Amino acid sequence: MSTETTKNRPAAEIRGMNGLKATIWSDATETGGVRYSVQISRTYRKDEQFHDTNYFGPSELLQAGHLASRAYDKIVELRAEHRGRDQDSA
Repeated sequence: MSTETTKNRPAAEIRGMNGLKATIWSDATETGGVRYSVQISRTYRKDEQFHDTNYFGPSELLQAGHLASRAYDKIVELRAEHRGRDQDSA
């Protein structure tokens, strides 16, 4: 697998109900750390094709908030794993 392919893969993905998902992306910083960002989206089907949107109806907002909380917890885990790898290589 090339580094370009690996670089474009999410660090994690958390699926919720009704097609909602939180995608966690990682980006290396200049100082050797890792910065994380989260994209919350909803997948829907139209004309036999799947699409993603970042717009949510009122009934989906609580679910999106719950996904954000779960994404935060996953980022805490990922940071701990990253720190553990750094200590193992030292």
